[in-house]
Amino acid sequence: MSMVGEREKTLSFECATELKQARAVTIDHANGTVAYTAAGVIPNAVTRCNAEVRQIAPGVRTVEVLQLNTWDGAKFVELEGTVVKGDQLEVGTDGKFIKQDQGTASGLRANGTGTANAIIGAYKE
Repeated sequence: MSMVGEREKTLSFECATELKQARAVTIDHANGTVAYTAAGVIPNAVTRCNAEVRQIAPGVRTVEVLQLNTWDGAKFVELEGTVVKGDQLEVGTDGKFIKQDQGTASGLRANGTGTANAIIGAYKE
């Protein structure tokens, strides 16, 4: 049996703070950096892993991100509040996701049910 897969398309960026995995970020293409997306703003990526300090440049952190426009299938996101499978998601604080209420929908839907600080799957609408 042969298994053929495709590697996720990740990008690596510098970041000023220690970003956590599975959180919404906004890419600043002009500066080549990322930061947590502000509440109610549409993110353009999600962190794939925690930020790490680069050995070749002490004090400089880098993080891998998955751009939302390249998502195929479910990916992981961290929750700020309770969501159920199928809920539209929006960005809350510190890049965590909440059930879409009055803010701007992120373009993602919950692929599972979870509560605050849980990491669940989400898929692009």
